[in-house]
Amino acid sequence: MKKINALATVVILGTMVVGVGGLGLGVLGVGSAQAATSYGRAAYEKDTLSHLTHYGAVSLEEVNAKNVVIYGSAKLKDCQLLSCEVKGRAKIEDVVIAGKAHFNGSLKVNDSHFKGPLLVHGSTKFRDCQLDQHAQVHGSLKAQDTKFLKGITLYCTSAKFRSSQTQSIVVDVNASSLQTPEIFLEKTRVTGNITFKNKPGVVYVDSKSKLTGQVINGRLEWR
Repeated sequence: MKKINALATVVILGTMVVGVGGLGLGVLGVGSAQAATSYGRAAYEKDTLSHLTHYGAVSLEEVNAKNVVIYGSAKLKDCQLLSCEVKGRAKIEDVVIAGKAHFNGSLKVNDSHFKGPLLVHGSTKFRDCQLDQHAQVHGSLKAQDTKFLKGITLYCTSAKFRSSQTQSIVVDVNASSLQTPEIFLEKTRVTGNITFKNKPGVVYVDSKSKLTGQVINGRLEWR
């Protein structure tokens, strides 16, 4: 059963149900549709879709979908997705994404698993997460209790890791940047190298962290 709360036109492809909401929140109940396209403000709950495209703010809870594309802010909870693309800020909790994930906006993630490659353009926060493939973040990063199994590339001047683990870290900052790239490691293990491209950087490490590789084009400072 699909529940959609809509402030604007909602089109469900497959069962071909069309609904128009009023000034308040309307509620539509729809059977198992193969694909859905919706507009405005919407909420999907306990459903299985082959594809979802949404324009506007949306929340998904207990949704299984092959492909999800959202042009607006998104809240995802208890979802199983094959691929996901969000062009807007996103908040994610208890979500598994099996394939590619792309977020163009600030991202906050809790208790989630990314099995495929991840690309983020925006400030990012991870807590209790696992990333199986390489991740790229164009923005500041804060990671806690998170595993980056294939490492991470950062396009920013500040990143903080706490009680986390990563294979390697690459920091790619324009040489003309006025800020010195900084990596902060607290109770964190890095099994590969930390590499600063274009501009030298600094790695601040506490006594409970472990770095088995080298710091390339930067310096290491113990705290």
